[in-house]
Amino acid sequence: MDKEKSDIACVKGINILEKVFDIFPYKLARDIIKKRFTNPLIAFINIGILDKTKLVFGEAEITQAYMTGSIKYSPYFQLAISTFDNQATLSVNLYGTQSDRNTISSFLNKLVQELNNCI
Repeated sequence: MDKEKSDIACVKGINILEKVFDIFPYKLARDIIKKRFTNPLIAFINIGILDKTKLVFGEAEITQAYMTGSIKYSPYFQLAISTFDNQATLSVNLYGTQSDRNTISSFLNKLVQELNNCI
């Protein structure tokens, strides 16, 4: 797992995106990106465990923490999970309509139900 976590191949695309937008005019860069990069409609991401010993803010005691995934625009959807102090948090960041929000809320409620049934 350490080998997988140390592999930064997943962020190389970000460097390429930055360079493309620095070199080419916006419209051309956007067209290049549309042709060369694919973004899955549905994505699940495990952000991982947030290390309590590294979340230090002076004398403040951190009792809860989580990280979210990226903001997605409808029809894209990403469910992220992060863990802190043995508590997992699921998050979704969606920019969409109230109807989109209702659909996501329904999905998350069903997911929580399913997870509770597994316990």
